[in-house]
Amino acid sequence: EDGCETTCHITLECQGEGDDDFDVCTVTQGYWGNDGGKKCFEGQKMGTLAILEELITPGSPIVLGGGGRSITFGDGTEACIIQLLPGGGTPQALPSNLGNLSVASGSCQVTGLPLKNGRINNNLLAQALTLALNLRFSSELGDFDLTTPGSPVPLNSTWEDKLDDLGLGTTVNDVLELANRALAGEDVGLSYSAVNDLLSRINEGFEGGCDDCGDDDENGDDASGVSLLGNDPNPF
Repeated sequence: EDGCETTCHITLECQGEGDDDFDVCTVTQGYWGNDGGKKCFEGQKMGTLAILEELITPGSPIVLGGGGRSITFGDGTEACIIQLLPGGGTPQALPSNLGNLSVASGSCQVTGLPLKNGRINNNLLAQALTLALNLRFSSELGDFDLTTPGSPVPLNSTWEDKLDDLGLGTTVNDVLELANRALAGEDVGLSYSAVNDLLSRINEGFEGGCDDCGDDDENGDDASGVSLLGNDPNPF
């Protein structure tokens, strides 16, 4: 009546499914096998070999498998990892007659380990090694619960039940334990392909969160990490 108009402004913020900002990151096995790659680690842009040398120390080797059927990557094997990845081949347990193998630093001798063209010929082992490295690369990754709402790698109820049957939880640490049991030849009630698929999804699912060093430099990452998000693996 007095000729005045009232204007109201409303600002809406939209968040799409899967846009949650989790403080974890992963890279693919293609990155760990790329000696020219660079990533941000502890606030610094570093090359692949330099990062690996930080992740594997004399007192903290990476051991995959178990129960007399394992492979150890100790201090001095960092360049060997770059040689051995990315791997491929049919996902399967480690050879039953492997024993407890340690990769020889320097020579990178891996007698008894299936190789093809000098690289790991067992994709389950390759993905497990990649996940073990990622757990050290991103310190918060291990405790991340895959049932967290908005998780880039969701677990369906069947997977939760399978892990529970094995006495395992639903964190990424639990998934690596599952992989180690499978590599050791234990009956985990899941196909090797299903376990491998879950590892692959985790290694690819948090990719892209490792690059913020406060600059716009090229990261030198591999181009092979295509994320497969939102597809629950079939554990059968």
